[in-house]
Amino acid sequence: MGKIIYAPIDLAVTVDSDQDIWIIAATAAVKNRLHGWELFSPIVAAETVNLRLLRRSTLGTGGTGLTEVKRDPDQGAIVSAATSLVTTPGTPGDILQEFEWEQLGPLGQLYTPELRPESVVGTGADSFIALNLQTALAGTTQWKGWVAWEEI
Repeated sequence: MGKIIYAPIDLAVTVDSDQDIWIIAATAAVKNRLHGWELFSPIVAAETVNLRLLRRSTLGTGGTGLTEVKRDPDQGAIVSAATSLVTTPGTPGDILQEFEWEQLGPLGQLYTPELRPESVVGTGADSFIALNLQTALAGTTQWKGWVAWEEI
C-alpha cells in the first residue's frame, strides 16, 4: 500500500456552477488512488445540487490548496497536491460518477479496493481526479468534509 493522505475540507461554495470542489493532482512520479470523500452542509432548507466525479487533464485556475495530512507521519514527503474551489476548472476527461444531493444530510463515498478511481502518472490527460459542482447555488454555502487518497 502506498502513502495515504487526508485533506479536511472547509470552504464557502459560491453561486457559480462548474467549479471543482476539490481536485487531486498526480505528478510525474506518482499517480493517485481515491479512497473516499464526504461533504456536509449546515443549510436547513433543501437545495438540490448536481456533482460529478471525473478525471481532468489540466488543473484550471483559481482555488486554494488544501491542508494535506499523512496517515503515517513516518512516511516520506507528500508529492501530490489537492486544491479546493477551483472556479475555472480545467479540461474534463472521463466522468466516473454523478450525484444529486439535497444538502440536508452528508454525501460521500468510501470505495472498495476494486472500485477506487485512479489517475495516471504525469501531468497530462487523466492525471487529475476532481469532484465538480454542476449547479449554481441560490447563495454562498459553507461546506465541510474530507477527501482521502493514496499515492501509488
